[in-house]
Amino acid sequence: MLMCHACNTRFREGEAACPSCGRRASEHAVDADATTGGAVRVKLPPAHPMEDPVKNETTLAEREVVDPVLDGEVSPPSVRRKREPLLAFSRDSNPAAVNLATRQIRALVADQPELLEAGLQIFRDSGQKPVGVGFETPMGEIDLLGQDSQGQLVVVMIPEIQEINNAVSGMLQRIGWVRKHLAGDKGVRGVVIVEQLPEAVAYEAAGLSDLVSFGSVRIALTFQPIDL
Repeated sequence: MLMCHACNTRFREGEAACPSCGRRASEHAVDADATTGGAVRVKLPPAHPMEDPVKNETTLAEREVVDPVLDGEVSPPSVRRKREPLLAFSRDSNPAAVNLATRQIRALVADQPELLEAGLQIFRDSGQKPVGVGFETPMGEIDLLGQDSQGQLVVVMIPEIQEINNAVSGMLQRIGWVRKHLAGDKGVRGVVIVEQLPEAVAYEAAGLSDLVSFGSVRIALTFQPIDL
């Protein structure tokens, strides 16, 4: 005996769909006898959320995150399905601006540091191996340790929203460590990438403008017609 976990209707095995709500048995039916034992054993959803766009209701700006599955046992759909935005769009400007998540900005800067500043390169160790991405220090991780075209070391931080209030102190600690242990006779400065600055942090930043600069990231989204 099967049971539709959408409407709780019981029906015989072998039927293609629930006789009450019409949902496909292969996706929505569970073993009725298993529902009394805690976890429900169900068939897994499509591996890619866009394989069935009607059933998964996934847009191009979203992806579905499913909690880990152990031996086919999963939580009910109301618990295990979450939505996580891939891109956030601001349509107040023309063209529309794409607001990237912190992890996306970090990946972009690590892959193309010259987008942040012309001539900026990833810091290399004595063996000329690029080691500046996610550079670990006792003061905390540096998202990108770079070297500019003048030979100065550049400490780049891209904090999460909850870390912004401590961005200045965190940056000064990292700059101090780099100056003491890596820089030698080279200069050291910092760059912090944030969405916006709270007023108190902005005053701190203004007092250190010769050492630490602040910036934000905006990527324009445009659609162009194709001549046929």
